[in-house]
Amino acid sequence: MNTHVINERCFCGPPNHGNGVYTCGLLAKFIERTAEVTLRRPPPLDKPLKVKHIAKDKVRLCDQDVVTAELDLDPPEPPTFVWRK
Repeated sequence: MNTHVINERCFCGPPNHGNGVYTCGLLAKFIERTAEVTLRRPPPLDKPLKVKHIAKDKVRLCDQDVVTAELDLDPPEPPTFVWRK
């Protein structure tokens, strides 16, 4: 499934670029569990960005053919809790 998302100008971060946290949130709607997102470059504003499902556990956000962000659905195991008296 390929689709597009747009970082609207009202969600800007650095000058003339999308806010990184908002961009990660745009990608989060394509998954159902915890994930790690890596921003490869500042996301552009007001431009359709393609969401590519490239593997079972990987999603990429691309500006044309340039990878803007990568979502990895294989995060590390959470730490265990040890009760000490």
